[in-house]
Amino acid sequence: MKPSRIISLIVITVFITIKLAFADAAPKPTMQFKLVYKTTKPVTLLDGWQLQSQFETFNVIDSLATKNGPRRFMCGQQKCSSVAGSYEDFQKLFLKFNDTTRQSNVFANESFNSVYEVTVYDDRLEVKDVTPFMKDSTTWAAFLKALLLTLALQIMVAFVYLKLAKKPLKILLFVILANLITLPMVWFLFPLFLNSWAIPVGELAAFVLEALFLLLTCRKYFKPSGAFLLSFMMNVMSFLIGGLALLLMIRF
Repeated sequence: MKPSRIISLIVITVFITIKLAFADAAPKPTMQFKLVYKTTKPVTLLDGWQLQSQFETFNVIDSLATKNGPRRFMCGQQKCSSVAGSYEDFQKLFLKFNDTTRQSNVFANESFNSVYEVTVYDDRLEVKDVTPFMKDSTTWAAFLKALLLTLALQIMVAFVYLKLAKKPLKILLFVILANLITLPMVWFLFPLFLNSWAIPVGELAAFVLEALFLLLTCRKYFKPSGAFLLSFMMNVMSFLIGGLALLLMIRF
């Protein structure tokens, strides 16, 4: 297959996949709060509110509705939860007990499905993020999961290709090295300059750069068509399967 055709195929694949991936926005971000009591005397939770703001100073405040609605906050003696179409960057809890109303520290909203531990003291609430790693969608956690998934999938594809093409398996080392170079570029460099175009341009750049890297480092084993074909198969697999797997881990 000619490199020009491969490039056309991956551009079409990337755009179709992006459209499909974002077509269904049904899952909503959530927050789960586990209450741990460290009060002098037992207290009973009567009501609660979750406030949010764009600013850590909370000079502009919004409140999630209680009980019902698409944006809601619900609370019980042992746990609370909330759901929203989207959250502001900073959050704060107010919980009304039978003795007094306590407020929490300001905490950040960083993951799609966040889990928090709320320690109830006599005079305050302390909120701590305890989101499990597999559901953590903070930038570095998501990047690490994407890196591990990408390496696993691309090594698998490269292994099968190299066995069928009867090429030495030591080429897998260069596949790994290529990914360690291109994936940080896709995640951190391209979004700085390209905004909404970062994903398609980054994926296309990774495909081309990995093919060129294989040609430069393993030139005696590859013709241009072979290097571009292997890079195409690896990147399509990691983008489609890896992207879906990462999305499922974070959202569900």
